[in-house]
Amino acid sequence: MQIHGLKLKTDFRSRATCEKSNVGSWQELNSLIAGFLTSGKVVAYLHYKVLIGKIEQGELAFYDKEKFEPKHLLQLRAFNEDKELYIRHQQGGSFAVRYRIDGEGELVEAVEACQVLWGKIKQDGSLTEGWVRLAEQRGVEMILPSEKVLPGETRVRLKTRNYIGYNDAKQAGYVDSRFVEFVAEEVL
Repeated sequence: MQIHGLKLKTDFRSRATCEKSNVGSWQELNSLIAGFLTSGKVVAYLHYKVLIGKIEQGELAFYDKEKFEPKHLLQLRAFNEDKELYIRHQQGGSFAVRYRIDGEGELVEAVEACQVLWGKIKQDGSLTEGWVRLAEQRGVEMILPSEKVLPGETRVRLKTRNYIGYNDAKQAGYVDSRFVEFVAEEVL
């Protein structure tokens, strides 16, 4: 069922597990991700910027081979259509890690939504193949991976899946959320 751009998924299986981890280096971060995902997309929220990239053969890849120190990592979401690894910085320097796999586990309900990212694709020829720039006149821009050539003036949406849980009074609410994929669509 789809209402106002939201899609309800019922009779859907999903499993989540959580743990704590100490990630002190770029290599340790890549090892943690490679143990769960070998390909997909990644969004890293750092103290000083947000990076959007991809995972290729279990390795993080950002535009222009950019890297960062894990001490600057606030949260990271590595995902594909079937699963997500969510890493969140905790007080004291450790990280909370949540693994979520869809298609196995207990029956759940979920709501899918697509949020529009800021900016339209700009074709200026300055980026290497496999990357696109989203920009607006106000100066904000993002660079993200793209497997296919997208026409200019295309908007990109981030598809999310929001898992529904019930409290003791049988009131429903979201108990978890994950990124699923980037979806491009031409602006009409």
